[in-house]
Amino acid sequence: MGLTDFQNVVEGNPKLVRTLSRSGRRVSIYHFPPYPAGGPHGDHWAAFIKVGDESVFASPHERCYVEAAIEMALVLAADLEAAG
Repeated sequence: MGLTDFQNVVEGNPKLVRTLSRSGRRVSIYHFPPYPAGGPHGDHWAAFIKVGDESVFASPHERCYVEAAIEMALVLAADLEAAG
């Protein structure tokens, strides 16, 4: 998955910080550049999980909430899968 800044006024792509496996799913952690380059998610940290052809994500503002974002994204991924 790649995130771009093409809709943002100022250039600055989110950076993939790490990937990990949690509950059998691959989780990608991104850090968005500071606002305005990061757009509405400026300086946020986000956990992304692919589910089939779609992705879910949770994006808290602070790095200290990355674990919570991972847990939220896992719940969203399970709900999306269950909805079929």
